[in-house]
Amino acid sequence: MLFDGIRRRSTRVGDRGRGRGACAETSVRVAAETVGDEPNSPDERADSMPVSGRETTTRLPAGSLAEVVSSATPAATVSAVSNASTFVQLIDAAALLSYEHQLHLAEVLGADHSFYFELGASRFEFRCAWGTLECTGVHLLGSAAPGPRSWLWSWANPMGFADELTAAARSVRDAGAERGILELSSAEVPFDAIGLDIEPSAMAWAMMEAAKPLAGRWVGYQLAAEGGTFVAFLLEHPSFELAAPTGPRLSRVVTEGIAAVCPPDEYEAVLSYLTLRGLSVTGSEDTLRFEGADMDGVVEFDEYGQLTDIDVTVGGSG
Repeated sequence: MLFDGIRRRSTRVGDRGRGRGACAETSVRVAAETVGDEPNSPDERADSMPVSGRETTTRLPAGSLAEVVSSATPAATVSAVSNASTFVQLIDAAALLSYEHQLHLAEVLGADHSFYFELGASRFEFRCAWGTLECTGVHLLGSAAPGPRSWLWSWANPMGFADELTAAARSVRDAGAERGILELSSAEVPFDAIGLDIEPSAMAWAMMEAAKPLAGRWVGYQLAAEGGTFVAFLLEHPSFELAAPTGPRLSRVVTEGIAAVCPPDEYEAVLSYLTLRGLSVTGSEDTLRFEGADMDGVVEFDEYGQLTDIDVTVGGSG
């Protein structure tokens, strides 16, 4: 259980009587015994990791393979993930907050934008129609390469990046080690440890999703490098922070986010999201009730733990 005091029927992805096609294709499995401890040879990685780059066309990853996520309060983050002990539980904890900030980042950057980065200078900026946004914090998580078919954490990359670039990844490593989550604490993670026939973009997405709650930094961005490698960052800027939740936005995030992100456990994903957004939540095995400053509502689930309805009342009793 991620949250004490709210009890529900335990479900697993494979136990559901019905499923969403997209979710079935992108679901994550854990096979910790296949996680490696040592990275592949430097030659397999050095050519695929760029040290600088730019893109002249809009690139906001979409759907379940791209997320752009931002900040929750530290106290809420601790509450939401303190009992998370598996890779999948961490993905549940981040799923809907990720989706909300994908929407938010798109609004901040606008339809036409490009990016530019220099790893040596710890610099990452977005060049938008309205001007340039330079990130105030740049954190390199790692890379997913098709050659070795593995994810390599930045702190283990033989290219040797600056400490300030890898600090967030190292904090995830340490937190993962404390929880016994090998996917986060091992230097290299084979694609097959996460999902059969998984692509580099999906691998990068899964590792970012699981890392964010432990890193305490919630804005993620992945980009394509040469040779089919995908590189993952956590980024910071004041404009990435969310405003207080509103009824319409919350309803949209829950309904659209579940369909787009396909979290392995929809109940836990919604519970985590409501908590991270600072709402008071109570519930049973098939219902979650929440209250906020100017709203209240109820979220309902079927016998398989899948979302069936959300009803939000603005001007609630919270």
